[in-house]
Amino acid sequence: KEVVAEIILTPPFSPYDTFVIRTDGEVAIGQSVFIRNTLVGKITEIHKKSAVVTLYSTAGHKIPVRINDTVVAEAEGQGGLAFDISIPKDLAVSEGDLIYSMEHGNSIIGIVDNIEVIEKNSFKVVHFQYPFNFSETNFVQIRDSVVE
Repeated sequence: KEVVAEIILTPPFSPYDTFVIRTDGEVAIGQSVFIRNTLVGKITEIHKKSAVVTLYSTAGHKIPVRINDTVVAEAEGQGGLAFDISIPKDLAVSEGDLIYSMEHGNSIIGIVDNIEVIEKNSFKVVHFQYPFNFSETNFVQIRDSVVE
């Protein structure tokens, strides 16, 4: 079952990489939160008429991801709606490639916006972010966490 909820507080009125949604008790801690079918985070607190969503981009949060159909890696939240993935230099990744969550089936979690090649080592850092502008978003979809 999917529940739609209104976003009522975003940063700087809520801590960065969190936002508050209006609820009527129809959600539970741990449920996955989507914006425009992009997986963005989980419900981490429930209050009387609201709930707190913590974004996967929270600094230090790690999530298994897939780039294209071949590259599987662990993304790490950097805070400020951004993520990094460290992968071997020889793996093919381009700006604009979609990043998919391994945690929630084939849900998109982001889009590659920059690739940093470090000449002296065998890895490159893929920087990505959510594929939409949070300031233009008013509603979320909430679903049970299910690995498909």
